[in-house]
Amino acid sequence: MAYDDNTEHKNIIDCVLERNAILFMNLGIDSPRSEYQKAKVIENQNLMKVRYIDSQKIDRLTIS
Repeated sequence: MAYDDNTEHKNIIDCVLERNAILFMNLGIDSPRSEYQKAKVIENQNLMKVRYIDSQKIDRLTIS
């Protein structure tokens, strides 16, 4: 079942997206470039953990 078809799956993906947003929100203007790169890696790892729920949606969100 996909993101739009199942409320529980939608909530799980939304939670991951919220955590990813907070990850970047906590980076400041004075944060080194390496911190942003590290955040991108963590973001992709978080998304890959829930890819089984809706692979098409997660594939659109991941950074290649």
